[in-house]
Amino acid sequence: MAWEKVIAPIEYGGLGFGSLRDANLAMLSKWWWRFKTDKDGIWRRVIWSVHHNARSWSPVPAKISIPGPWKQIVSVQQPLTLVGINLQDLIWCNVGSESKALFWLDYWIGTQPLCTMFPLLFALEVDKLCSIPQRVVWESGGASLDVVMEKEFNL
Repeated sequence: MAWEKVIAPIEYGGLGFGSLRDANLAMLSKWWWRFKTDKDGIWRRVIWSVHHNARSWSPVPAKISIPGPWKQIVSVQQPLTLVGINLQDLIWCNVGSESKALFWLDYWIGTQPLCTMFPLLFALEVDKLCSIPQRVVWESGGASLDVVMEKEFNL
């Protein structure tokens, strides 16, 4: 029996198993989501300590020279990009006074992370891994920014 017949939906004359490749891509993509949402998880802290590079501000860090399953999880972005799916654009953070989302690096406002939108301000930031509640002060009339820069400068 042809593989296309096996993975085709039952209503189209197939056996309805579905694509194993697509299921694998979906499961690997879920690890991206978990990495972005489970900021306190011990597994995430281990991944961060092993793969984070201070010179690279990737949303999901990876040292390609280190073999293992994390390398496959990070590489899921390439086949999805080929079919027009950008994982970075799809994973957004909740914002609020208890948010664990990163102010500069996570998608929470606009169409890209603030570090990309404002690279000069990001370069001046003292704590590049600060969370949103560390930089946004929530007040009854709205919100204001409390940004700590490396150097004092006059505008």
